[in-house]
Amino acid sequence: LKKLRKKLGYSLRDFGEKVGLSHVLISYYEKGTRFISENKEKQMLTALGRSFEEKGEYDLHVHLDYLRFTFFDSEVSIIMNHVLGIQKGYFTFQPSNAKNYQGIYSCGAIKIYVSTVMKQGLLLELSGQGLMELE
Repeated sequence: LKKLRKKLGYSLRDFGEKVGLSHVLISYYEKGTRFISENKEKQMLTALGRSFEEKGEYDLHVHLDYLRFTFFDSEVSIIMNHVLGIQKGYFTFQPSNAKNYQGIYSCGAIKIYVSTVMKQGLLLELSGQGLMELE
């Protein structure tokens, strides 16, 4: 919010007047001590002549450090080729009872757990290292 306010060239008081909120409340929002409700966000964006659906050019930074997906009604080769984009030849298979599966296909830290029980599905596990390797 502060970044947007500064970008538009408003002081805290002027911004508060423009959007119809007190400068104290705006300050709390900027410091992160108060949560901006959806209604207040709509109110501010409308007052600034912006669409709520198009929130503007804000940077969104996301850091994933672990992902786990279960695929039902799929095959290992489909997960390897179409989800990961890695050919089967790069994976090694090792029988294992880990997580109640019968085996693990591994390519570095990228793991696919397989089972003969269809309703258990295939488990794709990407640890932090696995995510970096997938990049």
